[in-house]
Amino acid sequence: MNDSSSARRDGIFISYRRDDARGASGRLYDWLRIAFGRDKVFRDVASIGPGKWRQRIDEALAASAVCLPVIGTRWCDDNNGTRLTQDDDMVRHELITALSAKGLTLIPTLVEGARVPPREKLPVELHDLLEWNAYPLSEEGWEDDVRRLLAAVSNSSGQLVAGDVDTLLIRVREAEARMRQLEQDKHLQADQLHALTETIAALT
Repeated sequence: MNDSSSARRDGIFISYRRDDARGASGRLYDWLRIAFGRDKVFRDVASIGPGKWRQRIDEALAASAVCLPVIGTRWCDDNNGTRLTQDDDMVRHELITALSAKGLTLIPTLVEGARVPPREKLPVELHDLLEWNAYPLSEEGWEDDVRRLLAAVSNSSGQLVAGDVDTLLIRVREAEARMRQLEQDKHLQADQLHALTETIAALT
């Protein structure tokens, strides 16, 4: 692995557990690559390619200025908490490597209502993760939460956020609101048809 003092760090590394926050980390990956460029963001499914996974992860972390551990509600449950103590666990390896790297900022990112894991749930090697400020991403405040997170990533990595991100966030919010309205209208129409059918049946 390259020494952080001799290699430029400007990448963004997403660490997540697939049975915990695969969807949320994918959504976050989309916004990060829109904001900073696809070549600056590493997420294993999209970026790891051929080769030995530890080597590829070590190389990606060596080139990264920011690591975002994406933490959902199952990240440290009874099953996954045990995996964090095992040397062959990918998430454990990613975080231990990130925590030991100089010049790398960690931004724990809480999704799907998750909270910061309690200290006693983590192996001692990962206790330093709790020293970093966590950023929640909620469905209700997604637009503002993403803006805040992108600003933190920008400040830590030195990468500028693309100028059209704000416009895209607003358009996505409007599109989602319109979709919810259409779904509500559809349900209302279905309820009306059901009531009409019942009325006709009663009259009959």
